[in-house]
Amino acid sequence: MNKRTILVSAVTAAVVLAAAIAFKLLHKGGGNASQEAYASAGAPGGSTQVVKLDVPDSPGVPAAWVEVYEPAKVWSVLRENAWIKQALAEPLGEGFLGSWTAFLGSRGEDLKASFKGEVATFAAEKLLGDPFRLVWYGGQTVSGAPAAVVPNPGHASRAAFAALTEAVGRGGLQAERCPVTPDEGKAGDDKKDSKGKERQDGKPIVIQRWLVAEHAVYAGSSDDRIVISRQPLAVLHGLCALPPPATRPQGTDLELVFSKDGFGVDAAALGELVGLGPALRLGFSVEQAALVPRGIAGELAKPGRLATAAPPEKLLSSIPEQTGVIMTLALQLPADLSRESLEGVFKGAAPGAGATRQVALIWNPRAGENTMELALLWASPAAQARSDKQALEGIFSGPHQLQRREVCGYQALGSTTGLLDRMARACAGKEPSVLNGAPSVKAGLLAPASVGLGVNVGKVLSGLATDAFRAERTEARTPPPEIESARRLLEALPFMGLRGVAQEKALVPGGFRS
Repeated sequence: MNKRTILVSAVTAAVVLAAAIAFKLLHKGGGNASQEAYASAGAPGGSTQVVKLDVPDSPGVPAAWVEVYEPAKVWSVLRENAWIKQALAEPLGEGFLGSWTAFLGSRGEDLKASFKGEVATFAAEKLLGDPFRLVWYGGQTVSGAPAAVVPNPGHASRAAFAALTEAVGRGGLQAERCPVTPDEGKAGDDKKDSKGKERQDGKPIVIQRWLVAEHAVYAGSSDDRIVISRQPLAVLHGLCALPPPATRPQGTDLELVFSKDGFGVDAAALGELVGLGPALRLGFSVEQAALVPRGIAGELAKPGRLATAAPPEKLLSSIPEQTGVIMTLALQLPADLSRESLEGVFKGAAPGAGATRQVALIWNPRAGENTMELALLWASPAAQARSDKQALEGIFSGPHQLQRREVCGYQALGSTTGLLDRMARACAGKEPSVLNGAPSVKAGLLAPASVGLGVNVGKVLSGLATDAFRAERTEARTPPPEIESARRLLEALPFMGLRGVAQEKALVPGGFRS
């Protein structure tokens, strides 16, 4: 997994956080051999047949997850938020839910179930009424769909699982064991994983298939959890491997967490460069039926790699207002920057009497991989400006060449000349910059920070919607009124900003929004 893929994966998860809570359970991930086997077995809607689920050779690794500490408050956003109400009443909401509307709107009375009311309400209030986690897995054998996991479910969650299985259970799949790593497969105590936790290897793992309105959801339970997903393989991973237990930060109702090791070698290297601990946590609270950013938290395994400083105003004025995602870093690096000195940092050497570099990564998500827009702005102290320029040319001299230019006196590297042109125009005041946005956004971006993340949610999602429409058409044509309506509605979504300030061995969070 390369650096661009990591950044895409990470920031995309942050952008779609609000939608993920409501709808990622129904994510249409890719198929897998076991699901195809179920279909080929000819299991009709009312079948109780259980077919074999092929166990992958390696386990899924929790890469990113959402910790929902207050499910009732999160579900209240979906019921009471004015923007969501409007979106669901317009073509945008209808297109997003698609044929799943029949699944979510089916009533217990019509299904002859022991519960009353809509499936969506019952699942939210009962099945997912306890704190839960939405986990995306990395690795070679994952399905792409997340798993909703209820750790230590209470009586209500257990009863809801049983009620849904009785009412809409239609067969399922069975795995002989959990996936294991090579080390876990060696002789010894084969009933525990590498962390000493009991596995379910001693008995088969049964995954239920719930079928409503010709749409299937898969679910499984064990002594300490309930797992639900759109794909059976994600349920298996959820039953067998979980992120470490979470400690809820004060004032936080949910967190989006990224594992340093879950996205591969490149992500681990980036985490090592800035001295991060095992995970980076983006916190949010729910206030007046809206998500409010609380900031970036996390352990610092190697304090001193991050400095704390306000990004230069001139640097931020070089970032166009239409930019989708902005990440800022205050890096404490060796004064003499070179490939060799950076390798020393990766091997554990301290920067010594280093110097702070202010770095801004900007990204405009696009629907097509070949149109990805990424750029880096590098601010050096005056004494290091010339040597940094030479070092950057050497560090970024790989096969995927970036365009290089000086913008506002800073070194700029971009994936397209068009993006660098817009940055130059923003610097010259010929087009608006991010500092021309809402006063709260300007103040938040200029606040002292060690690491910062800003997501223009409206710009990102409206742009992706437009790209998706154009990608489905072989010839260019004007989007129909419903697409324009959806684009305008998406553009009304706010700018979300989060920052973390390095203090001793941790990042202290702070947040803002438009």
